[in-house]
Amino acid sequence: MSHESILRSLYAAFNEDDSDTLAALVTDDVVVHLLANDLTPATTLRGRAELIANHEKNLAATQLKQRVLSVSEHGPFATVYIEAVGNDKAGNERRFQCADLVRFDGDRICEVVGLVA
Repeated sequence: MSHESILRSLYAAFNEDDSDTLAALVTDDVVVHLLANDLTPATTLRGRAELIANHEKNLAATQLKQRVLSVSEHGPFATVYIEAVGNDKAGNERRFQCADLVRFDGDRICEVVGLVA
C-alpha cells in the first residue's frame, strides 16, 4: 500500500470515527504534535493509546471532518493538505485549512506535525 493510500485511509478513519482503523495505521510509539486551532488547544500526543483517547474525546466532540486536498510524498515523508470543518466549544461551525507533515516507519505513521492556517 502506498503512503498516500495509508494517509487517505487515516483521514477516512478520523471522519468515520473508526478508532480501530486509526490504531492500525500508526506505530505503538507514534508522536503527534498539534498546533492550536479554533477547535482544540496545542498538544503533543505520545503513543497509540493517547492518540486514540484524544480522538474519541475531542475530535468526536467537535464533529471534525477533514477532506484531503492533495498529498506530496518523498521517501519516508509526506505532506497532506486538508480542508477541515468542525464545531468549536460554543457550537459554531469553523472552517480552516491544514497541512500535516508526516513521517513513516515502513508502512505505519510514526510522527505527525499538524499545521493550521
